[in-house]
Amino acid sequence: GFRFDAGISSTFTRGGYDAGYGTFPDTPSVATQQLRQVWAKATFDSLGGMLTQSISTFATQTLRTFNDMSYGATQQPIDTYHSITDYIGNSVGAEYQGTLNMGKVGTLVYGARTQHETAGIASEDLSPFPSPRMSSIQATQDTNSGFALWKLPVGERLNISLGGRVDDVTGVDTFATWRATAAYDIRETGTKLRASAGTGAKAPSLYQLYGPYGGNPDLKPEESNGYDAGVDQTLFDGRVTLSLTGFYNKFRNMIDYVYDPVNVYSGKYVNVNRAETQGIELASDINIVPGTLRLKTAYTYLESRDLDTGLVLARRPNHIARFALAYTPTDRWLIEPRILYVSKRFSGTGEMYPLAAYTRVDLYTEYKIDNNWKVFLRGENIFNEHYQEVMNFGTTGPAVYGGFNVTW
Repeated sequence: GFRFDAGISSTFTRGGYDAGYGTFPDTPSVATQQLRQVWAKATFDSLGGMLTQSISTFATQTLRTFNDMSYGATQQPIDTYHSITDYIGNSVGAEYQGTLNMGKVGTLVYGARTQHETAGIASEDLSPFPSPRMSSIQATQDTNSGFALWKLPVGERLNISLGGRVDDVTGVDTFATWRATAAYDIRETGTKLRASAGTGAKAPSLYQLYGPYGGNPDLKPEESNGYDAGVDQTLFDGRVTLSLTGFYNKFRNMIDYVYDPVNVYSGKYVNVNRAETQGIELASDINIVPGTLRLKTAYTYLESRDLDTGLVLARRPNHIARFALAYTPTDRWLIEPRILYVSKRFSGTGEMYPLAAYTRVDLYTEYKIDNNWKVFLRGENIFNEHYQEVMNFGTTGPAVYGGFNVTW
């Protein structure tokens, strides 16, 4: 009746990048990042198994350093701009969660969470005019939350749920959110009808509030209302599953970054008064040759709009499509080519900086050596598609990732 889980991870990355402006953009700028995480969770049963309780703690630290260099017209030392900027972010917290099984009247999940965040940025200029190391942001933020979710089966076909959450963010606001869902199963035809409605909210981050490039301490939390309804249909004894979903979301005080119309290298975070998104999602899972060949597809059509200006929101493409073909020549070996298509969209607010559509092809494979060991290899953008997610921010060409997984 007692379980304990714990984990720790640490990653380090180093990448070279070019200057975003200047006569000679090819510069030896370097960015490094180290991410450390640790967590632990204890779970225990009580009341004869009716009540399951868990207590978890976590801590995360992010260290980023930007060794930034750009050249002027001559590339001479007097015309070279060199600076070092460090970012340190820390987050620690704890959460309690209880799950009470009440039999025919459903299941109640409830709990509380607390989290403390800090952020610091310091920088110094090395050339052409050296400056002492200065701090541009030292900020903290505490978030205390309480939540509950009631899941209730009604008969053998209908399942409904109702949940709510309250978040108190120091220095920002206190806000409440809720969500309700319903699903009805028609077993005779392999059909499931489903729908949900709810609200959402997101407090601005410490960087959005106090960052040196566009921070705005007057930001309000984002708020939204959302609705969706859909149907899942299985065919041919479960070998084919089709899904259709329609959705609508309306946002208030949406946080976005707005460029200065005079100086395009400057801007700040603002609350967009009103915005909405709506669209449909289609998905399929087709077991073409059972145990050997499986096709998965997903497509999203999205309309997004700033209701104050009538213009399209930044970085929201109208069309996104994904295809994955899973081939298993043996029960131990998986080969899965994947295709991603993203239509044209705008990188900036006000329909500024259009980005071209792109199609990216990836390839994933894994092999189970035995019941414990598994090795995998993933190739991304294997055909070297040139594209941008954000204007003037490069993406990698062909890349390969590999590793192994072991369980015992």
